Order: sequence, then structure tokens, then C-alpha cells
Amino acid sequence: MSGAVDARTPGPLDRLPRAARTLIAIAATAAVLWAALAVTTGLFVAAAFGAWWASLIGLAVLLVLEVLAITALLRVGSGRRHRITAVVIVLVSVVGLGLALARFGQIPMVWVAPGFELVHPVVAVASALIPGIAIGPRWMRVVCGMLVAGALAAAVWWVAATTEPPADPLAQPLAQQEANFEAYVAGGDFPLVADLPSGTIVDGTPLGGPPTMLVRTAAGGVVAITTDRTPVVEQPDSWPCWFLADGGRDLESTDSLADVADWCVQDGERWRRVDGLGIARLNGAGLVAVSPASTHDIATAGGDRPATSEEIAAVFDALRPMTEREVRSGFPAG
Repeated sequence: MSGAVDARTPGPLDRLPRAARTLIAIAATAAVLWAALAVTTGLFVAAAFGAWWASLIGLAVLLVLEVLAITALLRVGSGRRHRITAVVIVLVSVVGLGLALARFGQIPMVWVAPGFELVHPVVAVASALIPGIAIGPRWMRVVCGMLVAGALAAAVWWVAATTEPPADPLAQPLAQQEANFEAYVAGGDFPLVADLPSGTIVDGTPLGGPPTMLVRTAAGGVVAITTDRTPVVEQPDSWPCWFLADGGRDLESTDSLADVADWCVQDGERWRRVDGLGIARLNGAGLVAVSPASTHDIATAGGDRPATSEEIAAVFDALRPMTEREVRSGFPAG
């Protein structure tokens, strides 16, 4: 790794002992590598987001600048241009960063504090020990050689050590979903459905909304059964009517039953629309509402039209909780 003698004007560092100059070169090289590795990590991130060409060009330019900078540092420390040594140092640092990234499988790799990546200084310092072998006095070459050998052995052991396989990014959410489902089944608080002659039950629950089961009648009408678990005691007395509205009625949180009596009334233990196109009743702490399905739900259920008042009444009278078997197997659409 020796370089050609470089004729230059002696500088102030030339008066220092060789060991001191070598230590300065090692420290400065570590600083250059640290900064370069941080930029390299940023280029990896940019490549992951699709900026492949820009990242490759940036990496090539960065590697050249690193080699030039480290060559200059080695020249100051030894009076020679150790270009090959500079190239080896840069390649070792890049390989070290690549091994760490492959090992951790994520960025940041070792989080210590916001904006600080521990892998960068570790790889930088380990790579910066190489100048000690190339330009240091004999005792420093021995020490740095042993440290570099130890770092290589530790890296090999670290990569080859038996560890748990990387976690599948979908495994944890899937396991959590299964745990949540089992807890839901154990609770037994299932949505309500209805059995009609020649009817079909379909799951039409919207994303993030209360459970909504759809019943397609033999005549093609589609009924929506919404099981809401929001405690009615914490809602206004017109709350059940909210689930019977078809979008043509604006409701306010302060509306009472008297305010909506022209289209929704309470009849014993049920609330119903005056036109018959919606019936609701208490269901435990919450309520269940039966109403015509929306256009989207009609398509989901494979129906032809919204349900009539007669179909809604028939479904309401046939309401029953889903069984555990039905919950686990689901309802096939169609």
C-alpha cells in the first residue's frame, strides 16, 4: 500500500513525530468517512424511493471525492500519495455500511438520538485504522493491524451468528388482527342478521364504520342491517333516527324526537320512519337499524334495488344474532 514520494514544501505537521502525524491522519480520515457514510445512507433512501439514477451518480461522485480527500490526508501524514490505500479504505467503509444495512434491514439502523446513526462512526473508525497499517511506525502498524483483524473477525461473526430471521413486516399486523378477532369472538357481541325465504346474507361493513349486514330478498331488494354499539344513553333521544336517514334529511346533535316527528317517531320499543323505510330498536347498550341499502351496498349484495317498506318490516321481524360459526366462516356474497 506504499505510494510514490511526493515532493512538496514541508508543513507544520512535518515537525511532529510520525506517530502523531499518523494519528491525525486516522482521526481526519474517520471524520471524512463518517460524513460520507451519512450521505451514502441518504442516497440509499433516495434510491428506495425510486431515484436510482440520481443516487448512483451521487454515489460515484461521493466515492471519488472520498478517495481524493483521504489521499490528501495520507500525503500530509506520510509525505506520500497512498492512492491504493485510500481506495481500499473507501471500499472497506462502503462494504461495512452495506453489511450493517443488510443485517438490520432498516434505516435508521442503530438509533441513539434524533439525527444520530451509531453505525456511521463505528464503520468510519474501523475503516480509518487502515492508514495506521500503511503509514504508521512499526508499533502502530502492529496495533492497528490487530485492531483491524479484530474488527474483521467481529464483523464476520456478527454476520454469520445465528439470529432470529427478520420479522415479516406483515406478520405482526396479521398476528394482531388474529388476536383481535379471537377477542371479538370471545366477546360474543355479534352483528344481527335476518333469514328470509330464498334470501342471501352479505357482509357489507364499511371501512371504519359499524357492522352492516346486507340481506338480498328473493325479489332483488336489498336491506341494510346496521348494528351500532354506541351507548344510546349518551345520545339524544333522536339518535336512532340518525341511522334511518337516507341523506335527504339534515340532523343536528341537538335535535329531539319532537324536532323530527314529521318523518321519524318512537313506537313503543322501536323507532320508525313514517314512510316505513326504516326501523330501529335498542340492542343491548347500542341499537340496530334496518333500512334500504345504499347504491353501493346494492351492488355489493348483487341486488336490483333498495328494499321496500314491506321487505324492511320482514327483515326487522326476523332479526337474530350471527352465530360464532357464521362469524368465523363469513357470508359469501351472491
